[in-house]
Amino acid sequence: MQNQNSENGKVLELNIVSPDEEKITVQCDSVRFQIGDDLSGQGGGSYGVHIGHVKSVMVMQAGPVEARLNEELIFHADCKEGFVKVTPTAVTVVTEGFTIQ
Repeated sequence: MQNQNSENGKVLELNIVSPDEEKITVQCDSVRFQIGDDLSGQGGGSYGVHIGHVKSVMVMQAGPVEARLNEELIFHADCKEGFVKVTPTAVTVVTEGFTIQ
């Protein structure tokens, strides 16, 4: 089953940035990343965002950041800890560093 948003031309923009001025931008319809659940940053899990998600800011645990389009994995990066800003049309990851897989 295909995602109606991507069929209608609506996309979610994933931006990953680091202090070394590295930046990547990916057009997708969903993003998944790791979040912590307590003050130590442990106990969380995988968190998913789709087009139209409510605005939020979260602490991100080190781990994979994945982007999908029409349910197909199109991008994977291993990121260090950081922060994620979510808007209805974009996900911005600010991290100490990342490696594209």
